[in-house]
Amino acid sequence: MDVVRLKNMVFYGPPGTGKTRAALKLGNWWRNYYGADSVIPITFHPTYSYEDFIEGYRPNPESNIFQLRDGTFKQLCKSAAENPEKEYLLIIDEINRGDVARIMGELITYLEADKRGERNSVILQQSGEKFFVPENVFVLGTMNTADKSISLMDLAIRRRFLFYFFGPDPDVLDSRTSFWAEIEGVRLSRVLIGLN
Repeated sequence: MDVVRLKNMVFYGPPGTGKTRAALKLGNWWRNYYGADSVIPITFHPTYSYEDFIEGYRPNPESNIFQLRDGTFKQLCKSAAENPEKEYLLIIDEINRGDVARIMGELITYLEADKRGERNSVILQQSGEKFFVPENVFVLGTMNTADKSISLMDLAIRRRFLFYFFGPDPDVLDSRTSFWAEIEGVRLSRVLIGLN
């Protein structure tokens, strides 16, 4: 499946294989091409919620009352809808550390490329606003496969993303001069291959 057609992708693999680095590097290229406001990087964690991502009531320290505020993804989608000629990228680091189904709510359905656009608008739970995911929004997540929280990534979520594996690169150990590539006759690259 083609990522441009699918619009959602996850870089996954063991720790230290360059997933976040590659995502941020792509984000920098994207900013240079589409503008500084075209990329939003966020990190999911256990307390990240629908209210942070889509919309929710938050305290206003100035008025001491709760106010309905747009979340990160809703803000990005609004900008994308206002600028259809420009492409936007949401980078979600550690996508599996949050409860993705709870964070995305009803919008998990509308992330699919064929369910985007104004014709597929949904009424949001809290504001009652009509909302849609624009065609010019792309989502890139990173996921550590050594983390037990990957079990939270259910099949409904997995089928909406193209998964790209970042494996360990044993050649790095052989090609560097800043550290030892061999200890007591044992090539460290061979050890890495054996471990994986």
